[in-house]
Amino acid sequence: MDVILAFIRAIPSAAASPLALIAYLATLVAWAIIAYRVNRFRELMKRIELLPEGDRLAAIKAEIGRVDVPRGLTGEQYLRMRIHTFIFVGFLALCGTVAMVGIKAAYDVYQQMIRADNLTREILAPPNSDYMSAINTLSNGAQIVAEAAAELRPPMSKAELDDLVSRLARQRLNGEQISQQLADLAGTGRLKRANSVLASAAARADDAYGKVAACFRLAQCRPGFEAAMLCKALHGMKRSIDAINEAGRKIPGVNYNMSGTAPMLGGGSMDVDFSAIVAGNVDYLLSASCAT
Repeated sequence: MDVILAFIRAIPSAAASPLALIAYLATLVAWAIIAYRVNRFRELMKRIELLPEGDRLAAIKAEIGRVDVPRGLTGEQYLRMRIHTFIFVGFLALCGTVAMVGIKAAYDVYQQMIRADNLTREILAPPNSDYMSAINTLSNGAQIVAEAAAELRPPMSKAELDDLVSRLARQRLNGEQISQQLADLAGTGRLKRANSVLASAAARADDAYGKVAACFRLAQCRPGFEAAMLCKALHGMKRSIDAINEAGRKIPGVNYNMSGTAPMLGGGSMDVDFSAIVAGNVDYLLSASCAT
């Protein structure tokens, strides 16, 4: 019964691989044949014990056909030997299945590692110019934010703002032009542009990791021989992004958007807004392949 339960529990694992399934079915058939033979011999042993010892071999031959009993063995000893032989053959079949499935599992792991290494090399060895441009922008991102924040001006009073808008309107500027002038005078325009440039750089760099992230999500990849190179690049990008976001949070009076997505209601041209820089693929890979 324990053997049968073990086979039933193994069905999901065996079904995941054609080779493992074939080995599983072959072992199942072998164990079925062996179980039949062993049970038959055990039942025969119970019956021949009722016969005189001299008649036991003849009874065995009559029950199972022609048999070659080694000299010096009694009928009972012969049956025990056959039972042990069948159990040993079953054990060998089980060992063969375990070895075959183990080899297949090891090969699958190796293939997952090679797949991850190949995707890593596509990104980093050597990196393309667009990726490196994005990484360089992010590495200078905290300084870019700090320089943009340094140009922010104290907020105007309502009277000052109304007077400025009136003068700009008399210059026959349209609403968009007035908004741009206000943003430039307040210093918020540069901050918004810096935020946009950094978000674009993060998106480009993060997209480069899209294939390898998808591979890990589908369990088709696992950390390989190039894992150290991959994790070094991921940690470097993450440090740059964290430094940018920290610089954004430190801006006095900032409206910090933690989601990293554009707000549903856009802020005013003179509002001090900053959206967090995000990189979903990088965050996922750090947890999936660089956790240790």
